Amino acid sequence: MIDAFFFLFVTLWPVLAHAVTDKSPELYGVLTYTWVIGIAALGGVTSFVSKVQRGEARAYNIVELIGELFISAFAGVMTFYLCELIDLPPLASAACVGIVGHMGSRGMFVLEKTVERILKGKLKLTIEDKEK
Repeated sequence: MIDAFFFLFVTLWPVLAHAVTDKSPELYGVLTYTWVIGIAALGGVTSFVSKVQRGEARAYNIVELIGELFISAFAGVMTFYLCELIDLPPLASAACVGIVGHMGSRGMFVLEKTVERILKGKLKLTIEDKEK
C-alpha cells in the first residue's frame, strides 16, 4: 500500500503542489533545478565517500556511486518542493536539500513520513498501511 501511495504521490505531485499553492514545479528555472540537484548530489557523494571510509562500499564501484547520486538528487528535489511549499528561506532550503541528499534513501523515508503528515493535515486524507 505504501508503494502504491508513493507512486501516486510522485506522479501526482505537480497537481497536488498546484492545488495547494500558487507554486508549481514547472515555474522554476533550469538554474534552480541545477543548484538543487547539484547540492543533493554533493550530499550523495559525501555519503558514498563516508561509506567507502567505513568499509561499507568499495571505492571503485561506479554503479553504487551512480545509484547514490540518483537517489540523492531525487530526494533533494522532493525536499526542495516541500521547502517551497512551506515558504522556507532559500538558505534553509539549500541546507535541507544537502542534508537529505546526504541521507539518500533514509532521507526518502523521512520525506515519505513528512508528506504523509502534510496530506493528513491539509487534505484530511487517511493513509493506512495494510502490510502491518
